[in-house]
Amino acid sequence: FVLDRAYAVVDYHCGGDTSINYVLTIGDENGEEAENFHFARLMGTPFVFAHDADPFGGTIDGYMKSRGKLCAVAEQGGNSLPPGWYDLSAKRIDNFLDAMGMMQAVRTMPEKQLLMYERYIVRMDHGGIYIPEVDENALSTMVEGNTLLGRVIDPHSTEVLQEVRAPYERS
Repeated sequence: FVLDRAYAVVDYHCGGDTSINYVLTIGDENGEEAENFHFARLMGTPFVFAHDADPFGGTIDGYMKSRGKLCAVAEQGGNSLPPGWYDLSAKRIDNFLDAMGMMQAVRTMPEKQLLMYERYIVRMDHGGIYIPEVDENALSTMVEGNTLLGRVIDPHSTEVLQEVRAPYERS
C-alpha cells in the first residue's frame, strides 16, 4: 500500500461546484500536533483552519496521522479558478519538497497567513441552481458583511429561492 511507504502526504479535497483555497490542520504550533500544524502551513494558503480534533478521521489524512505520519488537508480548487492557479499549485508542492529536503526551492508563501479556529460553511436551504454574484477574484479575499454572494433559483420557474450573503461584518 503506497500510503504506508510515504513519509508525508497532501490530501487534496478539491471544490466541485465552488472554488476553495485554504488548508485544514489540527492543534497549534506548540502542542502535540505541532509537526502536522507546521507541515500544513507549508501549503502557503492565505487561510489556515486549525481544529482541536481531526475533522477528517475517515480520509487519507486520518489514516496517515493514525500511522504517525505527516498529512495536510488541502481544500483547493473548484470550477472557476483565477489565472495562474496551476502554477501556484505546483509552487506550493515545491514548499513541501523543499521542507523535506527532496529539492531546493524558493518557498511560495503569502505575505500573511490568517489562522482561524472556527469556520462557518455557508449551506443552501433549498435545492436549485446557484448563481454567484462574486467571481473567482473574490477567492480568499474579505468582503463586507451582508454582501450578496449569490442566489439559489428554481430551475423551472427561475424564482429566487434564497439569497446567500456574507455572514460576518468582515467575511
